[in-house]
Amino acid sequence: MSVKVSPKNSQLSDAQVGKQYFSRIEITGGRVTENGIPGEITPKDNGLYLKSCEPLSVTKNNCIQITGIPEKTGTIRVTVAGGVYGTMFESANRFYKTYTINVLDH
Repeated sequence: MSVKVSPKNSQLSDAQVGKQYFSRIEITGGRVTENGIPGEITPKDNGLYLKSCEPLSVTKNNCIQITGIPEKTGTIRVTVAGGVYGTMFESANRFYKTYTINVLDH
């Protein structure tokens, strides 16, 4: 089994300025090795941020939430990248995927 990052589509749902936004990214195929959230949002001053879906779980970084209230229109990029631990059946593997979110006016 290889590492899969979903959703498969690279376009996440549109957001609206001033309205709460929520989306999820799931990483399957092994436990994510990173200590922190294996992702980044650009530009940074857009009102959205990343957090773990289950912060107390040992697989806390296998599910990432994108949440917040966008402050301005434009295109936001969300990049997730890192690795997963190997098992006795699978070797360690890497993942990389970029998503875009269009932020629309009211």
